[in-house]
Amino acid sequence: MLTLWIQKGRNYVARLALKPLNALGGKDLERSSFNGIEVTEKHLNSLASIGCSGPLLKNFSKKLKSIFDIEVPGPGKSITSQKVRVSWTAQGQWFIESDEVFSQGFDIYLLEKLGKEFAVTDQSDGWVKFSLSGDNILKALEKCIMLDLYKMPGGSFSRCSLEHIGVYLLCEKAKRDFLIYGPRSSANSLHHALIQASISA
Repeated sequence: MLTLWIQKGRNYVARLALKPLNALGGKDLERSSFNGIEVTEKHLNSLASIGCSGPLLKNFSKKLKSIFDIEVPGPGKSITSQKVRVSWTAQGQWFIESDEVFSQGFDIYLLEKLGKEFAVTDQSDGWVKFSLSGDNILKALEKCIMLDLYKMPGGSFSRCSLEHIGVYLLCEKAKRDFLIYGPRSSANSLHHALIQASISA
């Protein structure tokens, strides 16, 4: 934390400049390696949920394509463009993620771009993201996730449970690279579970 001293008349008063911590509580992102498996805490700069249905879905598809050059993913899918990643979370609902930070809020940015007829909620502060990669990653993940990981193609996006905590699992590269999105409030529990699974792989 940085403390600034500002002069007011003849006196100086302290003004505190707060620096945000990462989801695991540190200033730097956590990175660990066990048995050829890397578990890394990742920046989750901007994440929002978007909901629409019926006639709005066609309009949503057109706007995603024209603004972000990306298609609307179907069930169990995630698609990435140069600007954003869009992932199907439920019927008529998607996550949209960006590496950029928006001073006005990601939800406000999306409403301005897509239109106010869509239901948009900023989720940036509510989630944590971990990347997992390595030759033995499937042996580690199968210890804590009940999915057929060996058959998951790249671009798969599935809701599942990890240590009784609801998470989303994204397969970036089949049998090799994965991302896990979980509630920020459970970041330490999720990280501990992933580390223990990697150690015992």
